[in-house]
Amino acid sequence: MPDILTLKSKVKIGCDMCDTCCKYRGDIRLTIKNIHNISRYLGITPMEFIEKYTHKIDENEPELALNSTGEYKECILYDSVKKRCSVHPVKPLQCVVFPLFPEDIKNDYFYLTDQCKCKNKKTITVDEWLNRKQ
Repeated sequence: MPDILTLKSKVKIGCDMCDTCCKYRGDIRLTIKNIHNISRYLGITPMEFIEKYTHKIDENEPELALNSTGEYKECILYDSVKKRCSVHPVKPLQCVVFPLFPEDIKNDYFYLTDQCKCKNKKTITVDEWLNRKQ
């Protein structure tokens, strides 16, 4: 079981824009704010976005998550030609914090996943990672 991290925890983390985070991610959950921001960015209504890009997750409470596509289960919003998120400026919170995973947002608890294959990692605090310029 990974260690629970707080905002002051130091982690070795980085991003070299390798696009690994856009593949095999499982369910990328969406907030209401994500839905509105992404749909506005795409120039469509929130309902059009929901119908075209999402599916329901039925757990304790029904949630919406982004669809995946193709052999590598890439995020539906991944641009495979540019090898980049097509909605990068408004990407979902789960993508912003990756490879951290929010364990308890209300208490600022996270854990570090081992999914990121970035080679250029440096030691910084969780807070510095969350508040970096994208």
